[in-house]
Amino acid sequence: MFLTQSRCQHNGASRIVFKSIYFFILLALTLQSCATRKEVEYFNDVRIGSEDPVIYYPNKIQVNDILSIKVGELIPEAVEPFNSSLGSLESAQLNGYLVSFDGNIVFPRLGTIALAGKTTTEAEGLINTLLVEKGLVKDPTVSIRIINARVTVIGQVGVGGNSGGGHVIPFGGNNSMTVLQAVGNIFPTGIKNDIVLIREENGMRTYRKLDITSIDLVNGPYYYLKQNDVIYVKPNGTSVMLSGWLTSPGTILSLFTSALALFLVLTR
Repeated sequence: MFLTQSRCQHNGASRIVFKSIYFFILLALTLQSCATRKEVEYFNDVRIGSEDPVIYYPNKIQVNDILSIKVGELIPEAVEPFNSSLGSLESAQLNGYLVSFDGNIVFPRLGTIALAGKTTTEAEGLINTLLVEKGLVKDPTVSIRIINARVTVIGQVGVGGNSGGGHVIPFGGNNSMTVLQAVGNIFPTGIKNDIVLIREENGMRTYRKLDITSIDLVNGPYYYLKQNDVIYVKPNGTSVMLSGWLTSPGTILSLFTSALALFLVLTR
């Protein structure tokens, strides 16, 4: 009977210990995960009925861009030397024109042309002018497209918060909101008002903060993305804390030691 009573006391103490640990973990998570409405909603300060002008920031050709350049004319035979057959994306990237570290491409019959820092429209106009001035084509139409443009999104995005990997998506003048939606949007454990934008432009790497909880983003210079941009969505406190608990041997040992001490006190 004494043995049975001792076992009951032991089991009861164990249940108390586990309930206590569960309670403290739940309490910590609750305190960490409390978020205000402004931290969760997109564009929470938008004024309904207001109107703002739409400002576009044209993308410029960068080093390592691969360009598809098509030259048209009333007589197709006249522009054949300037056009390569671009089938799949893979062959297009092999046959396109790579912008060198000097910012140049090498174009048939025209030689080296400096294009880095120019918009595609400016580059089209430059090649058009060169073709006419050199008497190569009488009335050309030039079309330029960046065929390896992409944007990378990492951090707390996608289904389940793909914080361990990243998403590389084709870029076609997207804005920051359409890019985030394309990768599955921000996970609840992501911080919406402190997103990091990493951009390489004109030989410089810049770091900017994006706040998608404010309408100011839409009217600012970083709403529209540029090719090769990287977006990083940071984890919030709950995600960081859980990651620390699950991966830190010291934290696990400390939690086990505390549970053991509580168990010994309750079973005296």
